[in-house]
Amino acid sequence: MPEEKKTIIDRIWGAFASVKFAIVIFSLIALTSVIGTILEQRAEPAKNILILSKIFGESLAPTVYKVFDSLGFIDMYHSWWFTGLLILFSANLIICSLDRLPRIWKLA
Repeated sequence: MPEEKKTIIDRIWGAFASVKFAIVIFSLIALTSVIGTILEQRAEPAKNILILSKIFGESLAPTVYKVFDSLGFIDMYHSWWFTGLLILFSANLIICSLDRLPRIWKLA
């Protein structure tokens, strides 16, 4: 179907049926999980500032902590954006599977 003839639903379906989109979302989940693994979740600020001072130095650690805290990395596994990434990945996985099911069914 020509690009200009596609409805918004077709475009959204096409984006979610893309394996490239899955790779991008999965990479974002993996990269943010690294930060969530390094930082202790729901911990006292002093613990994470100590961890960050080993990585960024003592002078930058409090500033980096404030940035991470404002972005939700201190409790990232309960943040809205991490939940959103998981929902996007789940929808992508379901739509990818549904989109490829007829071809796989014919091969089987």
